[in-house]
Amino acid sequence: MKPNDIRAFIAIELDKDLRLKIKKIQEILKESKADVKWVNSENIHLTLKFLGRVPTASLDDLCQTIKQVTAEFPSFEFELNACGWFPAEGQPRILWIGVGLGKDLVEKIAATLSSHVSRFCEEKNSEKFLAHITVGRVKSGKNISILLSAISKLDLDFPKKQKVNHITFFQSRLTPSGPEYKKIYKFDLM
Repeated sequence: MKPNDIRAFIAIELDKDLRLKIKKIQEILKESKADVKWVNSENIHLTLKFLGRVPTASLDDLCQTIKQVTAEFPSFEFELNACGWFPAEGQPRILWIGVGLGKDLVEKIAATLSSHVSRFCEEKNSEKFLAHITVGRVKSGKNISILLSAISKLDLDFPKKQKVNHITFFQSRLTPSGPEYKKIYKFDLM
């Protein structure tokens, strides 16, 4: 990465109650002793678009583009409803919690953002966006069957719907102890 670049993404922040429930789910799944790098509960969010490396010289134009896109969408609510893994076949790599209510709007916002901001970023992801929250990354097959069994037995009684009034632009710095996120800007929805 060049010195004047930042690593960035666009996401929906989660409220404290939702992050605490997800942390409890992670604690239950950790009992499997599977080889998983768990996402720190303070860093849990719903990514709409990972941008990768972005030149700082284009940040103003990028933020203006995000602002225009978010102004097209109303505030909304979403609920979390399922836990699973990617890929569905073979060795799991990503453990996730999915979006139920509000999924279509989350996916529409993500698609619109992606089509408008792609010129600013190096990440050209051609995979279809699926509304989810990453809670862990599987490092090896150690105890994987125990982990998957634990996922299938989870109580996913999430506390409430979450209201979304804005979208957040984050800078991500990779450190030896894990990623550090800094909020750069919040973009209000209609």
